[in-house]
Amino acid sequence: MVTRLQRYGRQLGLSPYSVRQGLVEKLVDRAVVPGRDTVQVGGAFLDVPTSYKLWTQVYSGPNELIDSGTWFDQASYLTPYAYTVAGYLLADSLERRGQVTEATKILSEVKQMAKAARLKDVLAWLDKGG
Repeated sequence: MVTRLQRYGRQLGLSPYSVRQGLVEKLVDRAVVPGRDTVQVGGAFLDVPTSYKLWTQVYSGPNELIDSGTWFDQASYLTPYAYTVAGYLLADSLERRGQVTEATKILSEVKQMAKAARLKDVLAWLDKGG
């Protein structure tokens, strides 16, 4: 799952200087070096601790969507879609770091959000194992 910003960044040659933190891409002043906290996901980098903190302590959208059980406006489906992408990337990265409990919880939330928002393509993709 590649976001529009990642495509633009790649076209401009900025991928080595871009790190994803939750829902956003942050440009940094030097090439990103993968490590335990910053992992490479496809052609992009993910700041795992910051993304985890945002997901668990800052973002209210996932829980609100799950609690409501539906997305009210199909025309603006990109909002829950962005959350599902961010959550999936985070869950996958946590699992690769050995944080299986945290990854499983977030992946469950991602599936619940995709179901509530009626993102059938995302649900089918997740059911196939991502």
